[in-house]
Amino acid sequence: MRIKRMNGSTRPSGKSEHKGYNREETAIQDMFMFLMQILRLLEKGYFFLAAKSTAWHERAIWVEQSSDEVGRFLQRFGRWDYDLYFCPNAFAKPKRLSKYALPTTSGWCDIDTADPDGFYPSPNILWATSPGRSQALWIWDCLESPNDAEAYSRALAYRYGGDHNGWSITKMLRIPGSINLKPIYRGPIVELIRADWTPQPARPLLLEDEPVGQNGVQHLEVDPEKYARAGVVSRYRRKLHPRVRQLVNDRKVYERDRSKCIFEIVVSLHAAGASPDEIAAVVWRSPYFVSKHGQRRDRLAAEISRIIAKVGGGS
Repeated sequence: MRIKRMNGSTRPSGKSEHKGYNREETAIQDMFMFLMQILRLLEKGYFFLAAKSTAWHERAIWVEQSSDEVGRFLQRFGRWDYDLYFCPNAFAKPKRLSKYALPTTSGWCDIDTADPDGFYPSPNILWATSPGRSQALWIWDCLESPNDAEAYSRALAYRYGGDHNGWSITKMLRIPGSINLKPIYRGPIVELIRADWTPQPARPLLLEDEPVGQNGVQHLEVDPEKYARAGVVSRYRRKLHPRVRQLVNDRKVYERDRSKCIFEIVVSLHAAGASPDEIAAVVWRSPYFVSKHGQRRDRLAAEISRIIAKVGGGS
């Protein structure tokens, strides 16, 4: 059957033209619905799509006004003429830069030639980008800070054999349903293999093998049982910001960004003069830490070490 291109898409000519056109419209609709599902994971900010031929065309789309813009993008950049990409994360400004990244519920990995079934936890969304190569998304059950989201994604890639350069929060991934136009291939469809949009816990075990001490972070040994939490809070209460006083008194999680809450507690206590062991006594019993990392002393030490190093004053 002879194929001709019209308006950026392929259509079969002759008697089967109408059938081929409907097939192309269905493909565009499937890509649109996939992107709408991604956008439901984002609460605010800017979402990025890109198309590549001889040049790179990138669009920043405001999440709350995304539907029409996404539709226009897919119509403007036909899948048979452009490689099509999306970023699973949102940004505070229309610039796809790490410093503008917002908290996210996503983890991502360019699995490349690794075995997708060897990843743990299993990805929620998996698609083949070309023969023997794939990409994937994980949907966590809470918002993670950009740093933590990258850490999870980096751990997935390094532990299970994914692309070591594909964990940045600015990562662009191929849109399922689009066409891989790399010259070495024969135009394979980027095929969606599975899609389960049910969130799953972001397992701290992903970070177990991450070396503490990298990037100049000194590992602090802390003992959360050395001091009583109530005594530490009473000792430094007057030096704590009212918001932090509330956070250390919370008995359950009231805010979605747990990493931010842990960070504020550690920074405030450190600034007030608390020792690492005193900080550990408070954080160890915080619902924001327990719900995120469980009762794991290695993660407690790693978090306190990283945060103190970041603000300065590690001993």
